[in-house]
Amino acid sequence: MIVNADITIFNVRVDADRLEAFTQTNINGVSLYAAYGTNGDGGQRKEKLTFKIRIPISADIEEGKSYVPEEEFKALTDDEVRKHWTLQKGCYIIRGHPEERIQNMEQLRAYPGGYITVKEYADNTSRGSAAIKHWRIGGM
Repeated sequence: MIVNADITIFNVRVDADRLEAFTQTNINGVSLYAAYGTNGDGGQRKEKLTFKIRIPISADIEEGKSYVPEEEFKALTDDEVRKHWTLQKGCYIIRGHPEERIQNMEQLRAYPGGYITVKEYADNTSRGSAAIKHWRIGGM
C-alpha cells in the first residue's frame, strides 16, 4: 500500500445536550486515491469525483486514540469519545490537518480544501498480516 497522505476524520454524534457535535481525529500515513468518473442520467453526462482511502493499522493516529465500531462509538460518553475514533457513513474527511479544530458543519464547509463524505467503509483488520490490515473508505 502506498502511503501518500494525512487526513482528518470528523465523526458526527449527538452530545449530552442533544446537539450535533464533531469529534476530530488526525491520522498520518494513509493511502488516498482520487478518481473522476462519469455517468449518464437523463441523457446528460455528469462527472463526479470519488475517493478510496485506506488507513493501515500501523497509521499514526492522534493521541493514540483507539478504533471502535460505529455502534460502540454511539454509546460512549462525551469524555470517553475523546479517546476513540470510528468510521461511519456520513462522517467527513479532509486532506491534511486544520490549524484550528473544526467543530461544526459551517466551519467544515468553509475549509479551503473541501471535504469528503464517507459513503462506505470496511474494517479489514481482523485477518492477514500486519502489513495488509487496514480500514477501507469510499467517499465523494
